[in-house]
Amino acid sequence: MNWRRLLWRSGRNSKPGTLIRAGITPPGSPSWPPPAKTYSAGRGCPQPKKILKYVEIGRLYSVNSLGLEAQTQFMEKIVRDHLSKVEVLPLSPVLLPRLLPKLSDVDTNFDEVVELIALDPSLTAKLLQICNSAYFGHESEVTSVSEAVSRVGYQAVYLLVAMISGSACFPCPTPKGIDATKLWRHSLMVAFNAKFVAESAEADGNLLFTAGLLHDLGKVILAQERLPTAVELYEKPSEAASLAREREFFGCTHAEVGAALLADWKLPQPTVAAVQYSHDPEKAEGFERMAACVALGNILAYGFENPQALKREDFPRLLDFLKLSKDLVGRWNERYRDHQALVTGMSHLPI
Repeated sequence: MNWRRLLWRSGRNSKPGTLIRAGITPPGSPSWPPPAKTYSAGRGCPQPKKILKYVEIGRLYSVNSLGLEAQTQFMEKIVRDHLSKVEVLPLSPVLLPRLLPKLSDVDTNFDEVVELIALDPSLTAKLLQICNSAYFGHESEVTSVSEAVSRVGYQAVYLLVAMISGSACFPCPTPKGIDATKLWRHSLMVAFNAKFVAESAEADGNLLFTAGLLHDLGKVILAQERLPTAVELYEKPSEAASLAREREFFGCTHAEVGAALLADWKLPQPTVAAVQYSHDPEKAEGFERMAACVALGNILAYGFENPQALKREDFPRLLDFLKLSKDLVGRWNERYRDHQALVTGMSHLPI
């Protein structure tokens, strides 16, 4: 169906006397279309301050009029609508959903991980190319995944695999509406900072590295919407005001769209939740600390280039929530500097 979104603020988008067919039933339900009932906009219409509406053949219904379960289902429909109509859908990082659980399992056999990576010839070739680069400075050539793990370490190999796989999610050439290369570089910065925070908070560093790497993936989807405001939304860091505008324009946020895509790709639930609630960790039921690590990693990434970002009001609140000291910021910055050359080298798309 051909749906159009609009924001109705107290009837101001319609002239008094305009007839609107209104209902509270979402499309697809047995009782759709809604019962015939007309209101005169500005004269007896429900007048909430802000309600997202959807219009189809002149019918108007309110998300806020639905019950909680129906609202959740309806929001899922909105997210799925964006994913189904996007022109350039990011490629799935096929290996990561299989690799992450193994890395989180202390009983995982080393050879299992090596064999899993080696199953992907393209990934293996890129991994060996990076391991043989000047950044690692090996005197002799690394010729196998097993040797790469022995030379650079188990954790370093996973980070490289995650970065190589994650880069495929950021299309090149860039879709209109967003600079994918710039977004990818920011995602790399967030990934490392989220990992550092996670390790300080005794959380899973690999899982949070992956979540940080993919936390803005929804922007690649929403930026392709044919709205002039889509470009403006992603020129600056995401804050409460820009997230509210996203919800007005699209009916959802980039975090919700990105999380839905990660769920489709079968990434672990903690990773999905960390992305979905990366701007609102308190709502991530059972995964609040995971989401807070990504949120803090995001602020630190911006703060590394612009210290003013650390003055955001949610920065100290996130530190308190994770029971971390502000004194750790210097250590995290130092650790990031140790990886900065690698981030710069991996920032160019395609990898």
